Amino acid sequence: MADLVFVHGLQGHPYRTWACPRGKKNKAKASVSLSSLINSRHEQIEVSENPTAYWPGDFITRDFPELRVLTYGYDSRASNFFKGSANQNTVLEHGNDLLHHLSGNRRRCLGRPLIFICHSLGGLVVKEALRRSQSSPPTDKEFQDIQQSTFAIIFMGTPHRGSAYANIGLIATKIASRSGFNVNDRNVRDLRGDTGMLLLLRQEFGKMLDAGKFLVSTFQEAQGISRFGPLSARVVEPESCTLDHRFEETMTINANHMEMCRFASRDDGYSAVKSEVERHLSRLQRRMRDIQEWCLMTLYLPEMEIRKHEITPAHHKTLRWLFNHPGPGLRRWLFEGAGIFWIQGKPGSGKSTIAKYIYHNPETRAILNQRQGPRDWIVVGSFFTDRGTLAQKTWQGILHSMLHQLLSQKRELIPVAIPDNLQTLARETEMKMFTDSFVSKQLSADVRRSFVAEPPSGEISDSVSRPVYMSLGGVRDSIVINPFDTWTVQQLQDALMRCRNQKDVNFNAFFIIDALDEHEGDHKQMGQFLHQFASDPSSPDLPRIIISVASRPLNQLTDLFDQCPGFKTQDWSYDDVVAYARHHLNDNARLARDYDPNVRSHSIRKFALNIAERAQGVFLWVRLVVRDLDQVLTDGYTIEDAEKRLTDLPDDLNSFFHRIIDKVDPKYRRDSYVMLESVLRAERPLTLAQLGLILFTDTQHDEESQNLDQRLDRLILFLQNLQGLVRRVQSCSGGLLEVSDRYFNPLSNADAAEFLSEESLIREQQRQFNASGAPNVMGKWTVQFMHRTVKEFLLSPQNAFLQSAKTSEWQSMGRLPDTGHAFILRACEEWLSFPEAALTKIPMHWYRNRVITEVVFHSPLAEKTMERPMPETMDNINRKLSLGSGGDWPEDYLRRIDSSQRQARTWKEFAVSLGLHRYVEYKIRSGDWIEVGINSPLLRQLVCYPATINQACVNPAMCEVLVQAGDKPTNGVGRSAALATFLVNHESCDWQEFADSHLEIVQILINHGADTKATIQTSDFFASTRPLHWIATKKIPGNKKFQIIKELIQHGADVKSKNGQGQTLLETLFFNGVFLPPEGWLWLLEHGSRISVSMVEQGSF
Repeated sequence: MADLVFVHGLQGHPYRTWACPRGKKNKAKASVSLSSLINSRHEQIEVSENPTAYWPGDFITRDFPELRVLTYGYDSRASNFFKGSANQNTVLEHGNDLLHHLSGNRRRCLGRPLIFICHSLGGLVVKEALRRSQSSPPTDKEFQDIQQSTFAIIFMGTPHRGSAYANIGLIATKIASRSGFNVNDRNVRDLRGDTGMLLLLRQEFGKMLDAGKFLVSTFQEAQGISRFGPLSARVVEPESCTLDHRFEETMTINANHMEMCRFASRDDGYSAVKSEVERHLSRLQRRMRDIQEWCLMTLYLPEMEIRKHEITPAHHKTLRWLFNHPGPGLRRWLFEGAGIFWIQGKPGSGKSTIAKYIYHNPETRAILNQRQGPRDWIVVGSFFTDRGTLAQKTWQGILHSMLHQLLSQKRELIPVAIPDNLQTLARETEMKMFTDSFVSKQLSADVRRSFVAEPPSGEISDSVSRPVYMSLGGVRDSIVINPFDTWTVQQLQDALMRCRNQKDVNFNAFFIIDALDEHEGDHKQMGQFLHQFASDPSSPDLPRIIISVASRPLNQLTDLFDQCPGFKTQDWSYDDVVAYARHHLNDNARLARDYDPNVRSHSIRKFALNIAERAQGVFLWVRLVVRDLDQVLTDGYTIEDAEKRLTDLPDDLNSFFHRIIDKVDPKYRRDSYVMLESVLRAERPLTLAQLGLILFTDTQHDEESQNLDQRLDRLILFLQNLQGLVRRVQSCSGGLLEVSDRYFNPLSNADAAEFLSEESLIREQQRQFNASGAPNVMGKWTVQFMHRTVKEFLLSPQNAFLQSAKTSEWQSMGRLPDTGHAFILRACEEWLSFPEAALTKIPMHWYRNRVITEVVFHSPLAEKTMERPMPETMDNINRKLSLGSGGDWPEDYLRRIDSSQRQARTWKEFAVSLGLHRYVEYKIRSGDWIEVGINSPLLRQLVCYPATINQACVNPAMCEVLVQAGDKPTNGVGRSAALATFLVNHESCDWQEFADSHLEIVQILINHGADTKATIQTSDFFASTRPLHWIATKKIPGNKKFQIIKELIQHGADVKSKNGQGQTLLETLFFNGVFLPPEGWLWLLEHGSRISVSMVEQGSF
């Protein structure tokens, strides 16, 4: 649990200082000689002849077995008399030695808490060691660890302000020196009064105490050295012994200075010291629990649990084959298998439902615990979804979920998994918060700590932009942690591997990972890690890890998992489809009332078998068909009509979705389009309140006659009709959209009908909504597609959704219809119109920066998808944001999200950074931005600052707009270096992915006079280079690279110029292993390049 280190004082010894004959009482000696003050030898005691009580080993180790006890010894004698020269080290040098010896002893346990017990001068030595530890450079992690790991210090008679006895000691050392003995009076001199050394240590140590680095217990001596005479006073007076700090507890021991650290029994002084050790350990245990919670919070992404709840649970009559039938092989694999088990299936075939069923079913754990070996099994479930937040669809989010669940169930793994730097940050955070909240000296009071996952505004958002706030005693602290910023993918993978490769904590783990095909990223990297993580352990003492994955059989995933055991869902779902269809049609009230039981049973069985034959294992299709047939029968049609309807229903999902949209009432088609488009284009799931605002804004868009107060009142009334809004979403989307509670189960159509009938619940929710500022269900519920296949259908270029959505309004304008990006931008514009005080009445959870983030994301995509600008909307958003900030708001916003980057100060620069080239062109042509030209900052903005605000690295169209408007690279001082500046400042962009765009911008710049020979100052290993050489080193496809090089040479770049390493272009290409097409090499040779001697000597042709 911790290291307890004993450090003795002046004239002390690592054993004899703390040893005492058993049964001996602590009392003052009758007389003491001067020489004993400087050469107190602590009489030599042989344990075999005169048994002693050595309390660090005899008492402490037995009372506190969780501690590792260490004693440190150093030569602190002022004179050795007849035994040689005295050690000439000072307190400062002894502190340095302690730091080196202790750090060397703790190399394998960095971060383990430290508690010091130090007597007399030993306290000053410890203070100096801590001072040196704190001031050591970051590279000396072992030295820094001493101060960072120190939790408490127990001082016993330490002279923080010196001792009057130092003068007596100096007299004795002078006598010894004149008698011919080698002496060291430097330590004794340092203890005289308030010397510079004592002042330095007290000041530096006081700063550490003020920062809450550790707590202090101080024991004072209660007796003098002798009962009578000049030595009857205490060696270290109370005013010198205490620090007078709020983190210090002061007590006395009824003994003199030399005997106060010797205990013959557990009574008297030892009981007091033991009590302090217990108090510090009790706090340390609470602190370690808090640090563990804090570290877990850096892994916790609350949205990762949402998908687990949203997945439709298995019907109670389905999936019985999963554990009972040997065919799928799951039971046997759980009992004795290894590696990865792959559950694959068609879209909508129920893979996620199966994964959830395996995760929750007690049979899973029962089978695992029957495996050989003593280790208990942990079950972890992580679920991808590309309809959620960034965390829910990335490998990093899944790794967060895996590690958080593992450590939550096996907390002993936290010290193994959490990196040292994060544990150090946690300790510093905890102590800072303790310091800020400390208001009295009652340190024994329990300080409550709580951890919350939502920011103070109550915003509900994804964890990528959601910091973990740590609150203490009900007061929110300023320290925040963004989980995605705290951990990298590699760190998360390393942490999981450390858990797998350790032997101290007994566990086995079964990981279930669903929807790998919905992962946005490199499937190969993910699959390779899973295979490594689930590989057979090299030793039987290591944990066993097995993994079940579920996905569609995409080509890349097939390559990764084709050799793994598993099954295809569609091969085993026939009986489940029959059971599901029969159960739901049996519940139809009209069939039960109007038909003979035999007829009803026969018809239902016929329906079920027909559905199962046509389903081909796609359970989503089954749900849609059964819902349709149930509605037909409920509406009064006959069984024969239902049979005909079943025959007419399409067999594939896309056709079914087309049919659903076509059935929407034409008068609701506009609402249907707005809803589906907005949910489709949203960066993150829209809440019900946000979708309500989008619908309201669309219907009120042309009603300019309404004043602001009237619009706000209408919006509130619109959103207060919760029942109507839920029904509107369901009817206008044909059931393709679901209203889902973020924290519980989604409201399916049947559940929603039940919910809407519960008037008392509606009234309670209305009450919550009307309560000013109270959180409300509309701000928590989200609106999402019923299944991923709906999103794929809407994004598919083959679908007729957009065509059917083209109303006469858009057709008459002869333009593409508005998209969800435009609808969301107009909703942001509307929201910014209302005063902030009025917005507390609406549970939108859109605060100022959140609205700006929506604008940043959607404005360039609106232009791209509609192929036209939105000048009125963008101008209004800029005007309203400027009114709220009192000036140019982009600079303040960018400083908040990244204080290290300037990027853009004005709205014009911001528009350029966002890539709104159609909007910029419109403003220039309309005459609003007439100053674009010689002194315009806009081209400089494009050249100097990659548009990383919305991940758009390069925008040739924007470059063309600006140069055509007169903002050329040759205008202004230094502008001829625009090409070099562009290359350097866009180095972080993916030149391989954006090769065409980079080539276009290079062509535009050089066609308008940019200098192709300008020197580029780089941060690479060479100090400078040329555009030619810079391009040569970038990862760009060979043919694209040659096109850019050729363009540069044709516009004046010197093919024979050399870079900072003295290499020509040809040498740079050759030694960097660049692939060019054969005609590229020939063209370079024809235009002046030459093969050098070094190329011939070091290469092969």
